[in-house]
Amino acid sequence: MNAPRTREGALAWDVIQGCRRQLRTSLNGPVGLDFGAVMAVAAARGCASALLAEALPDVELHLLLSIREAAEGGE
Repeated sequence: MNAPRTREGALAWDVIQGCRRQLRTSLNGPVGLDFGAVMAVAAARGCASALLAEALPDVELHLLLSIREAAEGGE
């Protein structure tokens, strides 16, 4: 369905999956991904790519929306 089509895409997806808990938080809960931490993990895994950097804002948005939905009981 939405599987990565390239090796770079597969590496980026692996990094994203592995960094789901790299969140910046406040007293009100998660406010976003820690992009610095995600990119550091990516570099360590050999995936410091423009593709990942470009995808992170969208990934962050959907992650935060999912967290909010789960918190409201709509898992």
